[in-house]
Amino acid sequence: AGHFGSVATSTVLTRRAEHADRLNAEGLRVSGKSDIHSDIVASTGHADRLGDEKWRELLERHNEVVRRAIADHGGSEVKTTGDGFQVRFDSPTEAVRCALAARDAVRPLGLEIRAGAHTGEVELHERDLAGLAVHIAARLEGQAGAGEVVVSGTVKDLAIGSGLLFEDRGERELKGVPGTWHVYAAGT
Repeated sequence: AGHFGSVATSTVLTRRAEHADRLNAEGLRVSGKSDIHSDIVASTGHADRLGDEKWRELLERHNEVVRRAIADHGGSEVKTTGDGFQVRFDSPTEAVRCALAARDAVRPLGLEIRAGAHTGEVELHERDLAGLAVHIAARLEGQAGAGEVVVSGTVKDLAIGSGLLFEDRGERELKGVPGTWHVYAAGT
């Protein structure tokens, strides 16, 4: 029995390693991940008004306070987008809470951000995310005004009981995404 157990364990481990190698090459699809996209409202105007050196300093302070919010809410920074972030979360509630905290944290810097959040199946490619769910989060960010966090109906439904508030923004078409999507502005 001991020999059979070690052969079976070895076979399972070999299959897992082969599966992991294939996934590393092809990308791993993971469901239930929440993705937020944020950016600084009117960043080009700020850069023009401040000049390159002062804008870079302000952008560094923005990045520091946003990264603090990400860490406080258990997010994983995927990448920066120049004047914004893409962040992955295991919890839609924490994704929204992070976006709201980041929004509040950058205001003393004289900045406003906007953010979009969606939860769905994504593809993990090393440190990057891909898939339609990522595009939906980015398009939702585009629906947000200054200081707003706009989320999909999926996020709203999954955050039931969280204490978050959601203002109905109706059905929207999201550029390049099939169908219409019910969107909400999130708050506390």
